[in-house]
Amino acid sequence: MSIDSKDIKRKVSIITVVYNAVKTIEQTIQSVLSQSYKNIEYIIIDGGSTDGTLDVIEKYRNSLAYFVSESDYGIYDAMNKGIRKASGDIIGLLNADDWYEPKAIEYVVKAKQESNAGIIVGKTFMVDEFGNKWLYMNCNSSEMWKGRMPGCHQATFIEKKVYDTIGLYDTNYKLAADYGFVLQAYHMGIRFFMLDAVVVNYRISGKSSVDNIRHTEEHNAILKRFIAKYPDKISIIEEQCSRNLAFAKFQVLFARRTDLFFSALSAMGISHNEAFVVWGASKWGHKIADILLKNGFNVLYFVDSDKNRYGDQIFGKDVKSPQNLEAENAVVFAATRNFDLEIKEKVKSYRNSSLRCIMLRDIVDIYAEAYDKQTLLQS
Repeated sequence: MSIDSKDIKRKVSIITVVYNAVKTIEQTIQSVLSQSYKNIEYIIIDGGSTDGTLDVIEKYRNSLAYFVSESDYGIYDAMNKGIRKASGDIIGLLNADDWYEPKAIEYVVKAKQESNAGIIVGKTFMVDEFGNKWLYMNCNSSEMWKGRMPGCHQATFIEKKVYDTIGLYDTNYKLAADYGFVLQAYHMGIRFFMLDAVVVNYRISGKSSVDNIRHTEEHNAILKRFIAKYPDKISIIEEQCSRNLAFAKFQVLFARRTDLFFSALSAMGISHNEAFVVWGASKWGHKIADILLKNGFNVLYFVDSDKNRYGDQIFGKDVKSPQNLEAENAVVFAATRNFDLEIKEKVKSYRNSSLRCIMLRDIVDIYAEAYDKQTLLQS
């Protein structure tokens, strides 16, 4: 589908909020300035960087519609500054360590022409510290009651009129105001369009911190504000909030408490003699395989439900179809947050009785309990 003459004139505002990102900001800037679609207004809001970021930005100053470097009250305050300055019909928010695919904005404008939706959500490649890429699992906007964004905010493009209607991001939330915004938009009847194209690469650091807890607590608080909208799902939502918080606690401890991981395996009767197949070729599949391999366990290969991953390699191990498990003698590690119960049932359905399945949630619960005990001792 080509862009018609009216939509060629449609201005798109891209806002990058940055603070001390000298190693990545240039790739971010270049990905915006080199877009195939040219009617772009680029705005950079810097929080007073001191690491050389401003020197990089200065190289591109003449290509920016607006730039300011000053202190702010957090990321959403900085985003709001940029939105107030934006004059485009569509607004995108690109983090200072992420970058667009070359035709990202062209795809977004085409989607707007096709759908006339108020919010357009593209697909995202997650990129880890090893350079591995995988697709972020978008969800339908009607499933936001599960505590998830429809997609990453870097891949979410919002019509200026939607901001004019709803207002800007609520700066009372420091980490999850974007979730509150899109959830409110959904319940106000704003139309979402899920774009079937990868538009952005989202770099994840691999680091965990207490911010995971705060972020999840904000998500849960926002979701509970809207819980009356889902009278038939209240108990499910409350359980989901509990699971989300347990997972956040797990993330805080996982990187530095490998002893908990292996004591959990031991408690399940799993020894170093076992061979593993990791089900899940995305973030947590990578992390689980990494910790197993570094500690001398035998990881045979990965399996994944995404046929597009078959033939890929992660840490030198193939990604295969789950059907390979029919003839396998191994422990299947369901390394996913959202589909582990379904995976366990699938493994049980295979005729091979020598297969065992353990789930990420089993490990999560052990870590969450340890986090609570540690917090209690420190209080």
